[in-house]
Amino acid sequence: MAVRRAKEFLLGADRERVGTDTLDLLDDEVQRLVAAYPREPLSAIWDDLLETQEQVFRLLEGGRVRPSQLRDLNVKGAVLSFLVAKGFNDMEVPHQAMTMTRVAAACARDAEHPGLIAFTDGLKSLIAYWSDKPADAYHYASKGAETAAGLQGTVGLWLLGLRARAAAVLGDEETVRTVNRHAASRRERVVHDDLDKLGGLFTYAPEKQLYYSVEAEVLLGHGDA
Repeated sequence: MAVRRAKEFLLGADRERVGTDTLDLLDDEVQRLVAAYPREPLSAIWDDLLETQEQVFRLLEGGRVRPSQLRDLNVKGAVLSFLVAKGFNDMEVPHQAMTMTRVAAACARDAEHPGLIAFTDGLKSLIAYWSDKPADAYHYASKGAETAAGLQGTVGLWLLGLRARAAAVLGDEETVRTVNRHAASRRERVVHDDLDKLGGLFTYAPEKQLYYSVEAEVLLGHGDA
């Protein structure tokens, strides 16, 4: 209770302009939540996730943000909205997940951050895939892969994995083979970017890439039990 009250005080203290302490506080919260998401039960972080997202939105809407701070806050808004959207999808509420993903995409576009824009297309593909809409999943993954084509981080590899998996469900074996070869080659040229350094769901490890590749093979009918 005391820590929460202190956060509220700090977030409201800069009545005219958002200060460095406020942004540092939000940085800490975003990093904590990104790290916690894959490791802790969703129920343990859900309230904090929604509260921190609300705090960022309140600052963006409040008119107290300097132009130099605007991009940073929009990046935070995109990251937090991505996690909330993933949470809704994990809770099997695809409509709300897709709506929140569009919010994340809007923040990513306002931040002019191609990596986050690509990530939101990837999440749209993921939501469509688990909603039994493989054609939509393929479309969103392809769109995101185009956005990420010139990026050096691992987001582009995730989009390729999503594209191969959707293609496998659609029975497009040639695309699966081509995309997986491209992904394997691209892995050798990866340079971790700001999203990879953020970690959690925002980096795509080699082990996860292997999982997606094998899953696509299984979906084509070439895997054993």
